[in-house]
Amino acid sequence: MPQVKKGSRKKVADLQLNTKLVQKHGGSNDRIADMAKATWSRVADFTGIIFDSLAAFNPEIAMSPIGEAAADLTPYIPSPQEVLLWQTLSKHSPSVTAQMVRDTPSSAAAASPEGMAEYRQLESTGRTKVVAAARDRQAGETGDAYAMHSEAFYTPNSALQANKPTTVDGKTENTAAWGASWKCNVFVNDTLAQAGLNTPVMANKHYATAGMMYNNHSDKEGEKAKSSTTFEEVGYAKAQPGDVFVRYGGTGEASSHTEVITSKRGDTFYATGAHDIGSWERRYCTTQAAYDAACDEVMGQHLKSIGREATPEAIAAQRAFVRPLAEAAHIRQMNVDDYKFLRHKQVGKMPG
Repeated sequence: MPQVKKGSRKKVADLQLNTKLVQKHGGSNDRIADMAKATWSRVADFTGIIFDSLAAFNPEIAMSPIGEAAADLTPYIPSPQEVLLWQTLSKHSPSVTAQMVRDTPSSAAAASPEGMAEYRQLESTGRTKVVAAARDRQAGETGDAYAMHSEAFYTPNSALQANKPTTVDGKTENTAAWGASWKCNVFVNDTLAQAGLNTPVMANKHYATAGMMYNNHSDKEGEKAKSSTTFEEVGYAKAQPGDVFVRYGGTGEASSHTEVITSKRGDTFYATGAHDIGSWERRYCTTQAAYDAACDEVMGQHLKSIGREATPEAIAAQRAFVRPLAEAAHIRQMNVDDYKFLRHKQVGKMPG
């Protein structure tokens, strides 16, 4: 059994959801104002995971992504390693539940030898470090500060143009006041830096944009590798947790988008990144069937949370109303041909 950090129970009332972003911009932006409300999706985002992982590790609590999390509840917040371990074991052995990983991890590991072999490979090559860093940077005040609306963010990278050290979420980081701007590239590169990897920093001490990460700093598929590049293009079939994707539209600040892949199984993968009003993990479905299954899953969870039976018939009857739930749960369908999948050249070579 590998060394997997245990999660812990946290009281909903103790979560500091009213972050600086909410305080400053909540009065003029309804979506940001809503972040102060303890919906189960917001609780998941704020603690560094996605709603379906939070629900899976807390089967005794009936949750909906849009449902209110009662202040006196103390859900179990799994560690990044526990989430990845569950996702990896259950990929090979569907009978392994998140509750098993939470309560009897040795039994969960024994039930999925192939899953354990894959997890050990992810751990030994340092991929678990990258995933843990991504989920850590998603959480708390740190994650909210990556919002496009935020004028400043926190970074572990001393090579950036940043101000004096600041204590945030229990750790000391540098404050970078670059103004309100898209920060998906900042999130991804801060994640890589936290995991101990080098990152492409420009002469002005800013990170390369998402588009530059692909266009200027990557070896493209089929081309000769260059010693000066940071990434190599691998394609979706070879992408693994710890790799990144870029939706390429150009090298401008707002032309492309990038995120860190945190899990992958078949027609679905998870990725964490910065968005317009904060940071969160998404569940990307690469086929219509995978998207429909994910939507049925979240509708079933919602029906149970309001005291209704989640029968196939009941779920099918509500299918026309599932889109708001899917958005709240961060479920999205995508075409992999529209994305570039990149691997940091040190990932897979560094120790775990």
